[in-house]
Amino acid sequence: MTYTEADLYKMYELAIKGRKFNEARKELLEDRVDCDEGRIYAILDLVCDYYKITEKDMRKRSRKPLYVSARRAFCFLCRKFTQKSLKQIGKVIQRDHVLVLYQVRTTQDFLDIKDPQTVKEVKALTDLYYQAVLIKNKKRDQRKELEKSQLKEIISDKVEP
Repeated sequence: MTYTEADLYKMYELAIKGRKFNEARKELLEDRVDCDEGRIYAILDLVCDYYKITEKDMRKRSRKPLYVSARRAFCFLCRKFTQKSLKQIGKVIQRDHVLVLYQVRTTQDFLDIKDPQTVKEVKALTDLYYQAVLIKNKKRDQRKELEKSQLKEIISDKVEP
């Protein structure tokens, strides 16, 4: 797992507050929008919902245009939104890294020539992904506010006899 500068700073702040390393690491992971492993499966669910297919259909060897478009969109979005390698992305849909690279390049070529269907699909999926992230962030923020209010109540109960 790689840590950003912000992650390290947050762990430092938690250490100053007296948290042990594992506790700080756990809290840091909970605060992330979505770790890569969860993000890749969130994208898979999003693409499957958008194209109205199942995860099993994504892994099929079928060359139906619907499945090909879904796999292409999945590979492109995973490459865009995650730090996963081509091999790791391919493992999710039971393909090799070469096919993932081909799908990403094909999608990028379609976007470069402004193919209306591809532009529409990628834009819609990207918007849906950002909405999902916003919803997850709101839920996380609400949970934190609830924890803070509960902590304030506990502190005020102890202070006031």
